[in-house]
Amino acid sequence: MTDGTHQAGGRVRRLRRRGQAGFTLIEAVVTVGIVSASVVTLVGAMADAEKSAGMETQQAHVQVALSSLGDDLRSSVINYSRCTTNGVSYRNALRSIAPVGVTVNSVAVARPAAGTALTPRGCSFGSDYGLQRLTLTVSTGGTSASRVVWKSEATTAPAPPPGRGGGGGG
Repeated sequence: MTDGTHQAGGRVRRLRRRGQAGFTLIEAVVTVGIVSASVVTLVGAMADAEKSAGMETQQAHVQVALSSLGDDLRSSVINYSRCTTNGVSYRNALRSIAPVGVTVNSVAVARPAAGTALTPRGCSFGSDYGLQRLTLTVSTGGTSASRVVWKSEATTAPAPPPGRGGGGGG
């Protein structure tokens, strides 16, 4: 036949001519399989990178919140809680100013042992020296972090002087 086909045993087969390129079905299927495997690997790597970036962002958010809340706890924003044993008053105060999405899990309180150079103040359980070691723990989205903060009674906001804003006097 002159059209480039050859009939043998009832089947028509296309004859290749010199310089005529083409792919067989097997070659095409293998190529599609290799490309598909490459795409799946690439998409998986991108998903892992996105997940890792999300976790890094979350960790950074927790660290910023922890730093900010720790600074507030140490400063006069939150008053010193004399004779406290459990830190609930600190935790509740911090929860009211914590950023949205950040949970203040706990504030553990430890006081200096007797024999320090500080002046003790009597409490029902012992002495309060006006200094507390507070361990603040916050979390968001499954990521948590802790920070130790020293709180002293000296950093408590002073009470307003008597007679101010009350009028009178003369």
